[in-house]
Amino acid sequence: MRGRERELGRFTTALRRLVALSVTSAAPATATAEAARALEAISDRLQAFVPDELPYLYVTDVDAAPEVLAPFDVVTGPYNPLALPVEIALDPPRALGHARFTKPYEGPPGCVHGAVLCGVFDMVFTAANGLAQAAGPTVELNVRYRRPTRLETDTTFEAWISGRSGRITTTTGRALQNGVVTLEATGRFVRLSRERVLRLGQEG
Repeated sequence: MRGRERELGRFTTALRRLVALSVTSAAPATATAEAARALEAISDRLQAFVPDELPYLYVTDVDAAPEVLAPFDVVTGPYNPLALPVEIALDPPRALGHARFTKPYEGPPGCVHGAVLCGVFDMVFTAANGLAQAAGPTVELNVRYRRPTRLETDTTFEAWISGRSGRITTTTGRALQNGVVTLEATGRFVRLSRERVLRLGQEG
């Protein structure tokens, strides 16, 4: 990523626009086929630059800002076109997430998909845990959907630590639109060493 941040940012923005158009454009079949051919050609060219061994996409510095810590995260990553991205802010002891979800994130008509909302809570909870030096993998995540969370509406996620027991941290949060709570959530996380976290993908 280093040395090409501007270009990668522009590339990701273009991809996000393309993702939105893929679910909103009513282009005729001929125009759709032409676009598909062009994208296939671009993909073929980029494929040549994929290294044999893919690097780990996260930074292991726990004191880094969220956008630096996880530049390719699927929820908050500025360089991941699948991410909105959700913007994380720190207001100790709370962590905040700010989002305005668009059409690609739709579940029920006009509403945000529930799985997307769970993913956002997981990342905002992680930011809150990091404030207290209690970051670690998710053990459990429970979400209560109190009201529909609307598309194209400013949404704020709040998270704070509500309990600790040994290596387990319990984190609580909620989502609000126009001052109204639409979701409440609780998560449990286990503190592991950085070395253990980096080995999780290799363990059975």
